[in-house]
Amino acid sequence: MLFPRHRTVGKCHCDETFERVRDWKLSILSITHEEMMHLHYVQCLLRALVEPADFTLPERSAGSGDWHFEGWRARVGALAKEVKTF
Repeated sequence: MLFPRHRTVGKCHCDETFERVRDWKLSILSITHEEMMHLHYVQCLLRALVEPADFTLPERSAGSGDWHFEGWRARVGALAKEVKTF
C-alpha cells in the first residue's frame, strides 16, 4: 500500500493523509507547469535567434555519468572545484 492508514487508538487519519497527498500532487504539478513554461521560453528565444529547436539532453561524462557542459564549473556549497572538460 503506497499510503498506509495510520491509526491511533481508534482514530483514522485518512482525511489528513488525503489532504497531504493532494497538496503534494498539486505542488508537483505546479512545478511541472513552471518548468514546461521555461522550456517553451527557451525554445522561443532559440527561434528568435534563428536557431533550430533543440530538445536533446547534454552528453554525460564517461567516468562519472554526470552531465557534461563545456566550460562550466561545478560548485558545491561555498567550495568550487574545476570540472575537467572531455
